[in-house]
Amino acid sequence: MLGGAQPLLVVPVQVNERGPFAFILDTGAGTTLLTPALAKSLGVESTGTKQGQTAGGAVEVSLAVVDSLGLGGLSRSNLDVAILDLGRVSQAIGAPLDGDLGYNFLKDFRLTIDFQKSELRLEDPKRCEYFGPPPLVEVLMRLAHPVKPLILIEVFADDRGPFQFAVDTGTSTTAVSPRLAHDLALRAQPIGNVTTGGAAIGLSAARP
Repeated sequence: MLGGAQPLLVVPVQVNERGPFAFILDTGAGTTLLTPALAKSLGVESTGTKQGQTAGGAVEVSLAVVDSLGLGGLSRSNLDVAILDLGRVSQAIGAPLDGDLGYNFLKDFRLTIDFQKSELRLEDPKRCEYFGPPPLVEVLMRLAHPVKPLILIEVFADDRGPFQFAVDTGTSTTAVSPRLAHDLALRAQPIGNVTTGGAAIGLSAARP
């Protein structure tokens, strides 16, 4: 966990059998990202560009393919990646970043995040069963769209709802839309920039 008041989960990732490199663990990103500096140092060349969408708005990203990308002892070959500058996010959390680990790598695993132990577990969902104590709660999730696989769950606020929220480990602060803030009569005050996996964006703060 890095970032102090604007925390992000950062994990050690191997790319093309080199590293480890510091990547944001980002369930809100459909595609894994490399910074331009890392792509250049590894000789990863762009195969084209496309318009991407982040919490900070639309961005133009370069596309590429890496020979391998791994976390711990797990690896995926010929993985599609995007190349995007994460400099503002690095500056916000006060630590260098090399990339952003997204859905196209994480989708094949069962993820367990233990914030108390700063531990991430990746397991094969077809072979591993859970034998620990019963969970405090189980919540159904769904993907917003196969092409834009944002994880969605139902959330209650001020005893109202359910409202549709995204599960995004690449964002440091829980956020609601201006429309929902209005409906809940939240009084918001500007707090400056917060960090997301794609950009630093300005937000206002409120307490339900």
